[in-house]
Order: sequence, then C-alpha cells, then structure tokens
Amino acid sequence: MNTKQLTILILKSKVQYINEVFEQKIYEVILEFSHDAAKEFFVSQHGKRFLASRVDDVAYIVDQNMQKNKVKMHHKVSKKFGKNDVESTIAWLIDRWINTFINLTTNSNYRDYFDLSNIVDYDDNLIFAESETIDLYVDDIKKFSRYEIKNALKVVWQDALFDCDFDLYDFKELCEKYNFKTIDILSYELEEKIKIKIEKNENNHKQMMFDF
Repeated sequence: MNTKQLTILILKSKVQYINEVFEQKIYEVILEFSHDAAKEFFVSQHGKRFLASRVDDVAYIVDQNMQKNKVKMHHKVSKKFGKNDVESTIAWLIDRWINTFINLTTNSNYRDYFDLSNIVDYDDNLIFAESETIDLYVDDIKKFSRYEIKNALKVVWQDALFDCDFDLYDFKELCEKYNFKTIDILSYELEEKIKIKIEKNENNHKQMMFDF
C-alpha cells in the first residue's frame, strides 16, 4: 500500500463529504501526506527521480500554493466529483500537490517557478550547540541558505525527542530566532499535533513527556 492509498484509507472513515476534506485540519493532514506520496512517485519515475531528494526543501512552498488555492480547488472538485466522493477528492488533491511541485521546480514559464539550483546541500559546518540556551553557531550565518537552516532545525527537533534538557519552548525560541515557525519546520503546529509536558526525571533534569 502506498502513501496515497494509506491516506485515503485513514481519512475516508473520518469524513463523509467533500466539504469536510477542505476543513483546515484535514486539509493540512493531506498536504503532509502528500510530501511522502510525492517522494514515492518521483522514485518510480525514471526522469524525475532527482526530485525525490528535493521534496523536503520545497514542500513548504507547495503547501503555501495549495493553501492559497484551496477555495478554487474546492469549487473545482465539487463540480468534478459531487459532494460525496471523498476518496476521489483526496486522490486528486495529492496528485495536484505533486503536479504543483513539478510545475514549480521544472517549468521555468510557471508563474511561481523555483530554481532548484538555488538549494545548497546540507553543510556539516552548520551545527547546533548547547549552552544556557540552545543557539546556532556558524562562522557567518549569512552564508547559509534558508533551506540549510531549515534542514538543520529539523535535525535538532529529531534529536530533541531524546534530549532531557531541550524542550518545546526551546525549540520554538530557536525557530523564531531564525524567522521560522514550528509549522514551517514540521508541517504542523506542535501544540496541535501532540501535547507535550515538561517533567523532571530522577536525576532532576527536565525532559519532554508526550501526553496523548
């Protein structure tokens, strides 16, 4: 089962009408799943495999485009599928996400064209270090692209899940320092996705606890 099929399977039991698909929380879930669906699609296409490694770098731009055109797409699928065909609507939105990504990154005539050559691969010199507050140390922050910083912040969050001295508020502060919101890094607001509480362990250190 691929990601598109899995998304349909999960959501079709939660929504009955197309209108519900376009409710913000459901819509955001579809956009998030579309990232993985796009990677799977590109890997399966000989001429587009190179795009799979760039999905995470450009996904937020595609998400913004999809959000901007949400009302227009809602009207379009309502005419195309009627009000009850939830499965076809979800599949269409994921395909639209992928097509938008392709247009944005390969069609120079596309209005919002994004040149992939502007993306620089992750640099190991971009490191995060701990002090009294978590801070980013680089020789010259201006030499790193927004995409490099964003990727590094993702790594920090992944590592933070196992870090007793780094919590949700530290991560939000770090994101804000470099002009990001947590939704820019993780494709969701942390408070909406999971509930996190800070507790002290037996060594009297703070740690993040996930409250489901």
